[in-house]
Amino acid sequence: MGDRQAFAYAPARTLMGKLQRGLGSGFLEALATPPVTLHPLLVACITNDPRLDCHLDDREWFYGELAFRSGLPVGPIEEYLVDEASDVEEMTLTALWVLVHLAQRGADAADKILRGYVTWGPHWQSVVGDMGVAATSAAWTSLAGVLAGRASDADYLHLLDDEPYTTWATVEPAIAALVSRQRPPGRSEAPALSRRATSDLLDAPFRGPATPIVEELARRDSKEDDAALLASLRSRSAMTRALGLAALSKRGSFEYVEQMAQMATTGQHPPYASRIARQALLGAPAETLLPLARSWRSSRVWARRNTALEILARHATEEDLGWLEGLIRRTSASRADQRFVLTEAAEIARDRFPGHHFPLLGRRFDAFTYSFGRRFLAEALAATEPSFSRTRAFTSLWDCQADVRLVGVGHVALDVEGAAERLGEMGADPLERSDVRVAAEQRLAARLSQPV
Repeated sequence: MGDRQAFAYAPARTLMGKLQRGLGSGFLEALATPPVTLHPLLVACITNDPRLDCHLDDREWFYGELAFRSGLPVGPIEEYLVDEASDVEEMTLTALWVLVHLAQRGADAADKILRGYVTWGPHWQSVVGDMGVAATSAAWTSLAGVLAGRASDADYLHLLDDEPYTTWATVEPAIAALVSRQRPPGRSEAPALSRRATSDLLDAPFRGPATPIVEELARRDSKEDDAALLASLRSRSAMTRALGLAALSKRGSFEYVEQMAQMATTGQHPPYASRIARQALLGAPAETLLPLARSWRSSRVWARRNTALEILARHATEEDLGWLEGLIRRTSASRADQRFVLTEAAEIARDRFPGHHFPLLGRRFDAFTYSFGRRFLAEALAATEPSFSRTRAFTSLWDCQADVRLVGVGHVALDVEGAAERLGEMGADPLERSDVRVAAEQRLAARLSQPV
């Protein structure tokens, strides 16, 4: 399952709209809402997944914690899982993650539903993996024999080194056999990059990250290496040309910037070649890139427009401020096809215009349907909005995205009522993401160490 292009979001100012978007302000409003009013809205969100990007947007903690704190009955979620039993498009994952969160909080009813689900459900392995140590109870361990056959799928063998399988292996011979199974030997390692010929690095079938290859090519400075790099720019292989351009960029040589620009903004095969060429182009100096960015930023060609935004995030000047304000004003926070424009605009505001107030940025934050990208708006507000530390930084402590909660932890004013208490709660929560938990602990510790 990928993008939800046509999902009908409720208005951002309503409780339903806030819950769909996973806003911390919605979490706090929900806690103050009577369960008889909240629960139908929450069930609707859980059973009609509102995430715009179902690979990156997160609702597990948000809906799971609201369900736990408000005492949400789990019967409707179980009915939904049964009704959508096949779930080819992975629409039920949010519902399953909510039950996992509840079970990890000690909710017996959710735990029982999950123990039933893993015996028949298509996403049973995700449930078992997410439950982890919580699935090492006697009730879960008793299922090890039933699940042994399902766990034999080769796609899942890499998970068998973790809990709960290591515990299950102590009581179920079939699981123990899977855990100890000798995995197929991997391919023999290729020679180190430093021992491979330049022509080989440029022309060999491409596997893995490009950065080590580019760095190795850029270090080589013999006449033969220089000739090989220049020859690569005439290759029929887009990947070979891209690697050559990237190595020249790494050296600080931009004689071929027009070729970099052409490859960066047109379709290449494989597409990764365009990305490598774009990174090569972005290494050019500002005086070379800014004229390109200003001519491309209004282009109808998305690749040109996107590259222009990346350039401006690095090099925008006061000359671009009016354009940026207009871009934020024109860009919708609810249209899926404009979400990356808004995140790039936020990065430009954050990196190039700290201290300059953008009046519409807060409203875009509240209405943004792409919760994964809300971090960029939060960071931009932290850099540009004087009131952020006392307003949205505080509500961000309950945002659905851990990255947004992390921004809140770093910027919230600790004299705001409830802020220090919330940081203490986050620091002690085993279900909070580890880096957020550590940051909350450190922020409180730093406060306590300050002289009164």
